[in-house]
Amino acid sequence: MPIHASREDLHNPKGLFYEIMDKCFDAAVLVDTDLRIIHHSAGAEELTGIPTQEAAGIHIKDLDPVSDFQKVMRTGQDSHYSFTVVNGHNCIQHLIPIVEQGKVIACLGGILFRNLSFLKKILTEYHDTKEESNFYDSISRTETNYTFDDFITQSPTLLRILDKCRKLAPLKHPVLIIGESGTGKEILASAIHVAGRKNSRAPLVKINCSAIPTDLLESELFGHEKGAFTGAVSSKIGKFELAKNGSILLDEIGEMDPRIQAKLLRVIEEKEFERVGGNRLIPLKARIIASTNKNLYYQCQQGKFRSDLYYRLCTFEINIPPLREHREDIPLILNHYMKKTGLTMRFSPKAMSLLVNYDWPGNVRQLRNVVYSLDILQDREIIGEEVIREALKLEAPRPETKKEEEKMELFQHVASKEKELIIKTLRETNMNVALAARKLNIHRRTLYNKIAKYEINLDRQRRSNENGN
Repeated sequence: MPIHASREDLHNPKGLFYEIMDKCFDAAVLVDTDLRIIHHSAGAEELTGIPTQEAAGIHIKDLDPVSDFQKVMRTGQDSHYSFTVVNGHNCIQHLIPIVEQGKVIACLGGILFRNLSFLKKILTEYHDTKEESNFYDSISRTETNYTFDDFITQSPTLLRILDKCRKLAPLKHPVLIIGESGTGKEILASAIHVAGRKNSRAPLVKINCSAIPTDLLESELFGHEKGAFTGAVSSKIGKFELAKNGSILLDEIGEMDPRIQAKLLRVIEEKEFERVGGNRLIPLKARIIASTNKNLYYQCQQGKFRSDLYYRLCTFEINIPPLREHREDIPLILNHYMKKTGLTMRFSPKAMSLLVNYDWPGNVRQLRNVVYSLDILQDREIIGEEVIREALKLEAPRPETKKEEEKMELFQHVASKEKELIIKTLRETNMNVALAARKLNIHRRTLYNKIAKYEINLDRQRRSNENGN
């Protein structure tokens, strides 16, 4: 629905028009028929980093290269709830033409970028109409387009990993992300996609390779033609085609059947594929990002994963450490989810110590769910140790437990020192296992067992040794 206004209204800083822009949207921008900004709100200043007084005259394409402002000016029709990225922020925008005497004289862009999770929660109850469902779908897709800012960390190790990911994001080479369940592989994949895409609407298409039966996975990935198999009553576009010029995330790729692995390898090498039952070659335009919680290097050694595919995928290999290896982030992540959930209680010193020293087998996902479980305790000001023990399903400590923990800590310390010594000796012998075994005064087979036990990647250590790291 167009807004009816005069040209004078567009340039009146004290008028109702400007007040609406400041109070009704997270951010708003008013653009003339030459696609140059007339005014943008205080929220738009926060979003773009451009002071309001300096925004006038800037071409809208400088802020949003793929915006629909020009289309709205031409057609006089609203553009509903489209997704865009402005200055690294995921946004939902609604563009409305402004009309004077039947002629479009400007366009108002209302933008939402704050509290999209809260808005989505409201719409969960009310998306009965088609328009509400479309709005819900837009917000859901926006919310899952994570950026590097969504990866909450102050760990030097993770900050270096994020810096590496920012550098590789603009490149089109495959990326392999390895990490335990719940470490944030999908967030990192999305951040790489968002930072690397040239078009803010290029999609990130996700598929969980372990959740789909092998017989259906090929069709899901590459699509199929009508009559390709029993039940194929119509043609279907696969995930690779849906991804277009964006990215495709192959989650849990370590579970992929060897037959599909062979076809995927061919697609990566030849940059083209066919639908199941088809004979037309379709060019591969999407970037491939793969993720797994398995050690693919050892999967290859055991014959469970194709080594040629592994080396194709690991052009850039990113290893996300588990939460127990960057405990300094636990209070930071806790605070993030507390704010997101609207919780205001504090943790007692013993409760915080328990949280920081717990090993978190489910990693950040488990920590997030613990915070969500505190939602029923909103009447408490302080969360004590007993509440956290219950949330983590831990028994109260017994005297003998302390001795067992001390013994376990000693074993872990010895194992850590042994691993360091093995790596040091391998590097000193230029990764010669036989010579390293003699220097360590152990049998070569024993050394191979320890290399497997400690998951020491000989190829990676060799490359690191050659680079002087």
